[in-house]
Amino acid sequence: MAKKLELSDLKLTGISVLDSEFSRNIAVDFQHWQQENDNYEFSIVPTLANAKNDANSARVTLEAQLFSKDFKERDKPFYMRVKTAFYFQDTADYQDGSTVLDKYAANMISMAFPYVRAYIQTVTSLSGISSVTVPGINVFKLMEDMSKESDL
Repeated sequence: MAKKLELSDLKLTGISVLDSEFSRNIAVDFQHWQQENDNYEFSIVPTLANAKNDANSARVTLEAQLFSKDFKERDKPFYMRVKTAFYFQDTADYQDGSTVLDKYAANMISMAFPYVRAYIQTVTSLSGISSVTVPGINVFKLMEDMSKESDL
């Protein structure tokens, strides 16, 4: 017998690119570099915030980076950083003191990441190098790591 799924009323209500930076090292032939390397030194840092006086609304900020600012000194093909904000709303009744973040933080990051991934892919393809597709992320591991860092 099939179990009935509980559907969420969580909605992504807005997306904003807050900051973006891309610099290319033309001394490095990206096609050649790409054939010999598979590590893009990718990192992503989420920041979660509840809306003031509204338990149903929250913002997730994702800051993604490929390589580091010293990419030229390290003979890397480029440096890219993008910071994006994603706005969410839920219609649930949060009168118990909990918030939409308490219930859906992992879902929000999972919903936001594909936009960041597509942004990176688009910017790299428009920059004169091959399109770069960053790997998927383990949202639960990312949140576990965030929790460990906040306990320090």
